[in-house]
Amino acid sequence: MKKKVLIILAICSIASVASANLLVNGDFSDITGAGWNAWNGTAVVNQDNAGAPLPLLTPGDVAYANYAGKAWGNWAYPWTNAGFSQVLPATAGDVYTLSGLVMHLSSDAMVGDTFAVIKLVFQDALGAELYGQDVVQVDATSLTDTWIPGSLTLTAPAGTTQVEALFLHFQPSGVGAGAAFVDNMTLVPEPMTLVLLGMGGLLLRKRK
Repeated sequence: MKKKVLIILAICSIASVASANLLVNGDFSDITGAGWNAWNGTAVVNQDNAGAPLPLLTPGDVAYANYAGKAWGNWAYPWTNAGFSQVLPATAGDVYTLSGLVMHLSSDAMVGDTFAVIKLVFQDALGAELYGQDVVQVDATSLTDTWIPGSLTLTAPAGTTQVEALFLHFQPSGVGAGAAFVDNMTLVPEPMTLVLLGMGGLLLRKRK
């Protein structure tokens, strides 16, 4: 009985760590952009170019409080990009889920080959990329004025010591247009210990 209690306490402790968002200022409520590295055309805003408030994330939100990250291109060179990123400590073997809401507005819609992605990159102690993957969240075919949810789940490979979470706006041809917005970004780890405990629980059930 005592052993079961200790196991339950251990699982609860690990689960609480697993549910924590690693990103700082993932909702961009700090309008200085604290926590984020940003480059090229980026800003933290709560309105469009004409001064109209951004669409609400959920019914009942306060419009003026709905700040988001905004990225756009400079229309100068092929494959120019702008965006936001955070680099955080990570553990090899752990599973990481990056989630967020992305949008483009009808008043400044993505056109041509312009697109925006959320991306995860695992790095070693020297900052060299070990593995990365992205998912396109907004392009010229996406609905406008609507927050589109997206997520990416990856396992940190051997040698991982840190993970980079990114939101990127690309202009492959250099002549596309449109801005992309991102909000409510989260990066949630699921320690391998928790995964193994879950598998152990399933095995015990099968034995019974």
